[in-house]
Amino acid sequence: MQLDIRPQQTQITPNDTPQAANRADDDNGRWMETVKAGVLLGLCGYFVYNIAFGDLANYINLRFMWLTYVAVALFGLLGIISVISLLRRDYNNVTSDHTLIRWDVILIMALPLLFGTLVPSQPLGASAVRDNLNFQTASFGVVQVAEKDPLDRNALDWVRTFAQPGIHPSTFDGLEADFVGFIISDPTYPPGHVVVARSVVRCCVVDIEGIGIPMAWAGADDLREDTWVRVRGVFEAGTFMDQRTPILQATDVEIVPQPDRPYLYP
Repeated sequence: MQLDIRPQQTQITPNDTPQAANRADDDNGRWMETVKAGVLLGLCGYFVYNIAFGDLANYINLRFMWLTYVAVALFGLLGIISVISLLRRDYNNVTSDHTLIRWDVILIMALPLLFGTLVPSQPLGASAVRDNLNFQTASFGVVQVAEKDPLDRNALDWVRTFAQPGIHPSTFDGLEADFVGFIISDPTYPPGHVVVARSVVRCCVVDIEGIGIPMAWAGADDLREDTWVRVRGVFEAGTFMDQRTPILQATDVEIVPQPDRPYLYP
């Protein structure tokens, strides 16, 4: 018997060739760069949209709006650079995986764009500030009574005023007030009482705090929570939620549209 000692030939399929592997890497690289460029330009467009339609006030203190313009410039520039790179690049000559951005990095970049697009832009209301509501606080600084006409003070001005050290709540008895806020109601409040509140933002909605002024009014129990109102009346010291504080005795309550800038800034 004669043995066949000729070398065995291995059959190579088209998908096993180096050219096929390079082609697959090339396609994957182009997809990654295309998605990256789309995310960067999408973020640029998202910020431009929020600037154009005034939705930034729902997210940040407008004092820091200049950072948004910087973000638009950076995302736009990086997106354009990515497109140019995509058109010029020869992915067959890419020898290191580190030259391409990873999919997980692209996903992290895309999350703000995804949530910002899917979740409607709207200001936070009663549910966001109910648990950290302040009726008197000096954390935003204090305002001297004589500095601002009482009828020109907003809710934050009043809460700052009430926080002056050594001032008894009865000091404000008889002072007239006229300001705008949204309604917070709770079964634990005394009958005929609600809180007229505002959300205060130092930097962005992550650090949002609530301030509120107790209000007594005959129709208070019929006001729906989160309803925006303009209230007028005079203050009278009283006890609200076991706290001695000025309470607005309302003489007029008018339902109004939500302000263009729903947050107040210290």
